[in-house]
Amino acid sequence: MAVTVTSLDQYKSTISFAGGDNDAAVLGGVNTALLGKNWTVYDAAANTSGSQAALFNFSPLSGPTGLANNGTLYAATITIDGTPHAVSYAGSTMQNFTTLLSQINTAILGFGLAAIVDNTIVVTSGSTGLNSTVSMADAGVFGVSLDLFASVTGFARFDTAVNGTVGKTYTASIDDGAESGYQGVNVGGARLPVLQLVW
Repeated sequence: MAVTVTSLDQYKSTISFAGGDNDAAVLGGVNTALLGKNWTVYDAAANTSGSQAALFNFSPLSGPTGLANNGTLYAATITIDGTPHAVSYAGSTMQNFTTLLSQINTAILGFGLAAIVDNTIVVTSGSTGLNSTVSMADAGVFGVSLDLFASVTGFARFDTAVNGTVGKTYTASIDDGAESGYQGVNVGGARLPVLQLVW
């Protein structure tokens, strides 16, 4: 019997079956598929997002950026979860840290979020887990554009990027027969109702 396990949240999963099975067949299939087996579960709510910060030598970040108030282009690349996003705008559109932040967020819309935190501009991925990453770099091109961050007043450096993580993992197992409703499961030494049987 085919058994499909679908995660609902960090506490429950739903086990579904091909149609047409009666209760006895379903329970038999659950026992056959799960009884005595071990698998890995983790607390998805504890997953974290990747991030990186641009550090400045003053706080709070407010006031003028020092960028030319004309059509001079300033460029950077922010790579989120492996996908590069070009941040390239005229200096006239980024005259203070509020408008600078707005332009960065426009460039990474739907993929991440930039925020001012003390003396940093932090870019955080919109995803979580091991593949959640952020990498920031200036991307000025000779004769075309200037480095964005290096041109902003007080910029010091890019901090070390922090990759996303997954929640704590546990070994889970069922040690008795399945029944309708919630099935008790041993998770990390504690018995929790993390499986819901549906048919």
